[in-house]
Amino acid sequence: MKSGSTPFQPYLQIALLLLAVLALYAGSLSAPLVFDDYSFFASPENLSLYGHTYFSLTLRWLPYSSLIWTTEWLGPDIFWLRLGNVLLHAANAIILFFFLRRLFQ
Repeated sequence: MKSGSTPFQPYLQIALLLLAVLALYAGSLSAPLVFDDYSFFASPENLSLYGHTYFSLTLRWLPYSSLIWTTEWLGPDIFWLRLGNVLLHAANAIILFFFLRRLFQ
């Protein structure tokens, strides 16, 4: 352990990351559907294609699949879709934090 660091320092840094993610994406929780969202959710083919595929190299596969998985787990309400997106961004920020911390130690 480096001198001057406390055992709670990583937890504080993670908490600050989570606060930053929430501050950046909190406005999106009540945002309306945009662009191709209406046609995507209205199409049963999209729901079955992306909901049952666990990996694909097709365009926008991961974002569409995460929306379908969130719909299956939490319901079709737009709030849950947005919250699932915010949680994915928070998880990515934490993973990147630990990766960079390990890389530059």
